[in-house]
Amino acid sequence: MVIRRGEDWGRAAIAPSDLVCASSDAELAAHVGEGQKNIVVTGGDMWRTIGADSRVVVSGESATCLPIDVMKVEFQREDQSIVSKIAVSNIVLRPTSASGGWMRGSLTVVANAQFLGR
Repeated sequence: MVIRRGEDWGRAAIAPSDLVCASSDAELAAHVGEGQKNIVVTGGDMWRTIGADSRVVVSGESATCLPIDVMKVEFQREDQSIVSKIAVSNIVLRPTSASGGWMRGSLTVVANAQFLGR
């Protein structure tokens, strides 16, 4: 789904009883990785991207429901080991030896959200 400024997105529905809360992108990705589908997002880059709504979502009451794309990224380290990560907002890859701040030097970003930290 493409979200465009000024257009309706998501759908109104009754919040189910099996809601879990994610206050960060990492927590959201962990819930998704565990197979949870009914997640209230209350913080992180994805939360900001979808509107940073601070309204409390309560089971049995009306809520906006929307799909979020999930990314599975696999990469090979210098020692040839393979790392696999599930993410919902973004993944940043950079050498551990980079100095001068995390946005310096060679950098790869895989993004699904409009924001990346502050």
